[in-house]
Amino acid sequence: MAQLIRQHDWATTSPGPVERWLGSLRTLVDLMLGSGEVMCLLWGRDAVMIYNDAYARSIGERHPAALGRSAHEVWADVREGWAPLFERAWTGEEARTRDRHLRFAAPDVPRQEAWFDLTYTPVRNEAGEVQGILATVRDVTDQVQAEQNRRTTEARLRESEAGYRELSEQLARSQRLQSAMLEVVPVGLALLSTDGGVILSNPAWDRFTPGRRIPSRDPDRGWRWQAWDTEGHAVEPHNYPGARALRGEPCLPGIEFLYTDDGGDQIWTNVASVPLLDTQGQVAGAVSIIMDIDAAKRAEQIMRASEERHVFLLGLGDALRAQTSPQDMIEVAARLLGEHLGASRIMFAEFDEARGVADIFHGWFADGAQPFPEVMRLEDYEGPILDDLRAGRTVRIEDTRDPALARPDLTAIAELGVAALLSIPLIVGGRLAVNLSVHQHVARHWTDADVALAQEVAERLWADLVRARVEAALRESEKKYRRLFETMSEGFTVMEAVRDEVGRVVDVIFLAANQAWERQAGVAFVPGTRASELFVGSVSQEWIKTWSHVADTGEAHREEQYVASTDRWYETHYWRVAGNGGNVLAALFDDITVRKRAEAALRESEERLRAFGEASSDVLWIRDAETLDWTYLSPAFECIYGLSREEALHGDTMHNWLDMIVPHDRERARAEIEKARQGERVTFEYRITRPSDGEIRLLRNTDFPIHDAAGHVTRIGGVGHDATEEQATAERLQVLVHELQHRTRNLMGVVQSITNKTLAGSTSLEDFQNRIRDRLEALARVNGLLSRLNEGDRITFDELIRTELKGHGVIDGHDHGLQVNLQGPKGLRLRSSQVQTLALGLHELATNALKYGALSQPDGRLDISWHLVPGPDDKPQLRVDWRESGVEVAMPDGTAGEGTIDGRPPRRRGYGRELIEQALPYQLGAETSYELTPEGARCTITLPLSST
Repeated sequence: MAQLIRQHDWATTSPGPVERWLGSLRTLVDLMLGSGEVMCLLWGRDAVMIYNDAYARSIGERHPAALGRSAHEVWADVREGWAPLFERAWTGEEARTRDRHLRFAAPDVPRQEAWFDLTYTPVRNEAGEVQGILATVRDVTDQVQAEQNRRTTEARLRESEAGYRELSEQLARSQRLQSAMLEVVPVGLALLSTDGGVILSNPAWDRFTPGRRIPSRDPDRGWRWQAWDTEGHAVEPHNYPGARALRGEPCLPGIEFLYTDDGGDQIWTNVASVPLLDTQGQVAGAVSIIMDIDAAKRAEQIMRASEERHVFLLGLGDALRAQTSPQDMIEVAARLLGEHLGASRIMFAEFDEARGVADIFHGWFADGAQPFPEVMRLEDYEGPILDDLRAGRTVRIEDTRDPALARPDLTAIAELGVAALLSIPLIVGGRLAVNLSVHQHVARHWTDADVALAQEVAERLWADLVRARVEAALRESEKKYRRLFETMSEGFTVMEAVRDEVGRVVDVIFLAANQAWERQAGVAFVPGTRASELFVGSVSQEWIKTWSHVADTGEAHREEQYVASTDRWYETHYWRVAGNGGNVLAALFDDITVRKRAEAALRESEERLRAFGEASSDVLWIRDAETLDWTYLSPAFECIYGLSREEALHGDTMHNWLDMIVPHDRERARAEIEKARQGERVTFEYRITRPSDGEIRLLRNTDFPIHDAAGHVTRIGGVGHDATEEQATAERLQVLVHELQHRTRNLMGVVQSITNKTLAGSTSLEDFQNRIRDRLEALARVNGLLSRLNEGDRITFDELIRTELKGHGVIDGHDHGLQVNLQGPKGLRLRSSQVQTLALGLHELATNALKYGALSQPDGRLDISWHLVPGPDDKPQLRVDWRESGVEVAMPDGTAGEGTIDGRPPRRRGYGRELIEQALPYQLGAETSYELTPEGARCTITLPLSST
């Protein structure tokens, strides 16, 4: 059927010529041809018929005349049986019917009266519109007639049982009910006895087991059932579902079997069985089901085969594109096809009828395959094989040594070791040009899929060979003028106009181009490439209009063109050259992108800068490159510089600007402006003193040259950003990160100390758990207080000191501590900016006291007092006194304790002391004193309080 479909004239039908079939139509026809199901594709509203081999066999003498004709004509005698299904499916809904009874008017079909299961499935295009209907047909005449015979027999039995009419009627009603219940089940269902016999079944079951016994117990028909496990081994009859169920083993979800019916057709089924147990738990029978999964299974196989075929063809295409010589192409295609088909030999031959020979290209040989002549004399092989090839018919011979096929031509090729032959002819110009042959050294059945794949490979290989030869010829001819091409500074190309069916120019094919054209176009030249393929999305109607005008009139044309895919401008000169009916054009290209962009930039840059400047929070400005005077300042200048634009633009603006820059940065700023004037892009920082308030601001400038069409710097543009706050933030962050790192290390030490002290003072594990939890929560609260620096609330000193000491575990929730004494007023509010640094100082004092001071020894004592003292301008200040006593501390000079305390070295000057003596005065304006006495630390801190 594949050959008949390719040879059929489809030009006047709704599908159109084969070479213009949609991809979806091609794929569907391929799937249908590879299927063993009876299938016919009804294309278009006129229902043009395209069908497979199974369908051809089923319609008898109406094949092959039915191919390509309307089903409305071919099946007019049974139109009422299928036309309503067709119309329903055309609306987009799948239409099904079972046991459809058809009576045929003409005797040209296998049966004049038949029953069918029909499925009509809509086939849609890419837009979702229905374009055809796929009809799947299953002849169920035998089953229907068997059911009719059964019902007839039952009726006769009922008539003969007049003496038991009442009982018979009740039995009949019961049987009808059971039969109706079984018949509506879409799968075969049976009740089995313990010997494997069928007690009760429905027609769907009887279709597969007419012997009324399960396959494993049916010596006459058991061979019809075949199944394989996951490793490919045949399933033995004692492991069939029915046999397992009768042993008490459920078999769910079942096993897939390939069943061979009386007509020789093979049907995929799924068989499952479960045992029936009596009250003692013994097997009393079984229930078994058979599901016909043939359509789904074969569709899956077809889809898998189609996918494998597509993968193979994609790999073939990639492999052929990678080859440069015809011989390499033949060898690669032959090897891939031979390995895929498991063949013995693949050959490619070109026929020369004038010489009476065929030149053989040895493509690929399997291991052990015999050599083959490089030249074949056609007269030695005259016969049906050459006749078929010359007529364009594929030769398919499964056994050359078959006595029934004894012919001289077959004997000749059999003597060369060819036991099975598949030969694909290609007709070019009405004559046999080439053929692709697949040889097998043993007899082989060639499937339709094998034939279709070989045909596809032959056609693709020949197309690529023609292309390669044309390219080789083109390369040879190009040598005559390639030197001229390569020495031209302008891009040069030769192209051929592509016209549609009405003669309009719709595209061009590039035939030749020089390196200058490749550089200007930004693409690699490939002979035979269309402009629409090379410049995707950039071929405008204006281009096509120009090509059409030059090709049709012969008038030269000069224009400027923009190519979006390369973002380039070209000045192009087109003219027509002789050859190919005036469709060959030549063009010179000059890349004028730099000029066009310079012109556009000159027109647009200043306006864009001005529009952007009006909305920008940064200063945008433009200077004259010669005088360095400002010609434009954006509104943000007044806010950042503290000077009106009118004042800034008055007089010598460069001098005015330099006067605002602090002296240390002035020369560097002048040098950076000079770099921009010389064509560099520069970024630099400098400080200014604002005339309005004397504040010093840090600015970051990015200056860049602005060129004219000739590429000369005529102006300087710039963006000025006020980076004052960013720098201050960065400096603050650096300090905070350093302090955070140190505090984290201290915090870990505090946690360890708290844990040790709590453990030492705890009476039980539960007591320790309660104490350590409370102290760790107190420590977390200290950090919680620090996190409130940016909130509107104020933290009081007594809250801060108590939170810190609680965090260290030296006082409890009632301010009680054996070693600590707190004395001072409540409610003294601290400035928000003071809390973090002051808390760090208190933290260091408390940490040192725990580690080395009064709180590190049982006899030590810590007294903390605070009160208000008058400050400058009589504003109150907070004075904090920290006093440690009762502990022996190593002094720096080593006098106390001879330089050690309990074997520990004296402490060096650490971060905590630096924080108190340097950071507090610097950051808080505090006055501090810190003294390390033999009895412990003495520290005084005086700092301003919050006024709110």
